[in-house]
Amino acid sequence: AGLPAVTRARRGEGRAVYVSAGWTQEARDRRLAEIAAELGIGPTLPGAAEAGLEAVRRRGDGMDFLFLLHHGERPLTVRAVGDDLITGASARDGLRLAQGGAAVLTLAPDAPVELVED
Repeated sequence: AGLPAVTRARRGEGRAVYVSAGWTQEARDRRLAEIAAELGIGPTLPGAAEAGLEAVRRRGDGMDFLFLLHHGERPLTVRAVGDDLITGASARDGLRLAQGGAAVLTLAPDAPVELVED
């Protein structure tokens, strides 16, 4: 009480946002989405979150790794020029993920990935 709920600080080219208030999940999600938009940050795989697909991309030495974990109820297909490290399957023509399915795709740096409607 009586202290700032949200503060911002700039350091060099970066910035930090500190949230001390007990916000609802909806309010927190909305504010974080606003901050991401201000910074030009978009989803790793458009449409994935809405379909229940967790997608995290990490950069390695000359290669990207896309970690996929399917929490949704319907099977999904992901297409990319890369291979799944778990199964060895190619994602070029589409890699199908069942409910609870997982994959780790190896990709060229910044290679496009798309979620294909089934």
